[in-house]
Amino acid sequence: MGGSFFAQLVLCGAAVSLHPAGLAYPAALWLTWWAKPPDQRHRAYFLLGVPLVVLLVISMRLGWPGTTWGQNPLSAAAAVVFGSRTENALSSEDWFIGGIVLALTVAVALHERRHLLADLTGSTLLLSVPFGAVAADRTWGLLVLSLLLYSGVPWLLRACAPLAGRGLLIQRGWLWVLLLLISTAFMHVHKSDYEAGRDGRLSVQDELIHSFAEGVSGLQTAEQAGGKPATPILVASSWPARTSIACKCGGLPLPPVAKDPEVQLAMMRGVSYLILGDSRDNRALANNFAQLGPRVEVLSRQPGGVILHFKEAAKSTWAIR
Repeated sequence: MGGSFFAQLVLCGAAVSLHPAGLAYPAALWLTWWAKPPDQRHRAYFLLGVPLVVLLVISMRLGWPGTTWGQNPLSAAAAVVFGSRTENALSSEDWFIGGIVLALTVAVALHERRHLLADLTGSTLLLSVPFGAVAADRTWGLLVLSLLLYSGVPWLLRACAPLAGRGLLIQRGWLWVLLLLISTAFMHVHKSDYEAGRDGRLSVQDELIHSFAEGVSGLQTAEQAGGKPATPILVASSWPARTSIACKCGGLPLPPVAKDPEVQLAMMRGVSYLILGDSRDNRALANNFAQLGPRVEVLSRQPGGVILHFKEAAKSTWAIR
């Protein structure tokens, strides 16, 4: 089969493991080999191998742990234009801008569907928007923007083809003005984001992670000052990647919900701390930990969630707000 076949399978597995929108790539690849296979001899291998890899990755990861389902897509669509570090309620301006972005995306997708389905990249972008809409986070908003620019600009260029005989400025000048306006808007968002970071304005999620990182740093500093080596820390978090980067420690996704609290605690073997986000998807998990009594210590309770401690030794002296 060669390396191309196995590389495609690895890419499918990697895409699916990241986000529900990642299902778009194996779906687009499967449809390509179903309708117009580049090599008829290898058609059956792709049609069988791609679904098997997708099912294997989903079963190994138990879906997409830590994903918040059913988010308002208007919030992610509005963030494409304005950006945001907070989880504040949507303003009327956000509703308006988000609605326009989604309406333009739907219009472009419907009008350009034949061009998009003609190649693998276009098919992947087209399918990623509806697949990822079940968890419409900021990652999904980036896909919406990519689809809008990838197909919207060529659509406008074809619509203005009759102006080709009137000079370059008339034919392409409006496009430069549009790109200038878009770039200026994104520069403004970048400036606002930089100022928010400089002033320490964090979202409730980042504030919770920041508090944990400060606690870990203070604990390790105290251990080193006492001549002891820093204790390795493993944390399970609703946001494992962000948490691991912030605290410079090992990070794992949240465990699946167990029917019995004792079984739930056994799953946490080797995990010292847990950061549980304030989400309705985590209520069953929080209920299990609440029934464990003093064996689970609540180190911090914030609007973004809670920080739990599973170590039954002496209480750590953290400076958590």
